[in-house]
Amino acid sequence: MVSGQETELSTALTPVVSKIFDKPSYSPVSPALLQALQSDAVTTVAVCGVDTDACVMATALGLFDAGFETFVVSDGCASSGGQEYHEAAIKILERNIGTQYVISFSELPAMLS
Repeated sequence: MVSGQETELSTALTPVVSKIFDKPSYSPVSPALLQALQSDAVTTVAVCGVDTDACVMATALGLFDAGFETFVVSDGCASSGGQEYHEAAIKILERNIGTQYVISFSELPAMLS
């Protein structure tokens, strides 16, 4: 697994992040993660990261399919394939989970309160 500064949580997200989970594949959605979320009575999740068109999308759709209210923080995501891939993934996510669930970072604190 890659480690170091490039995998650390951005300090801008620290005030709104309560837990962090390792992700060994495209999506961290696993029985262990789902159990942890359910044990903590989590019903709403915000997703951000790289790559929007791979890991972020897989994670968001997995959580959505598992019944969680799932938000994607669009300006907290990017694609190593470039802006075109990021924007395409955001459009697909808006179509599949709903435009109201693709938000900006500035909307995140209100969504979590």
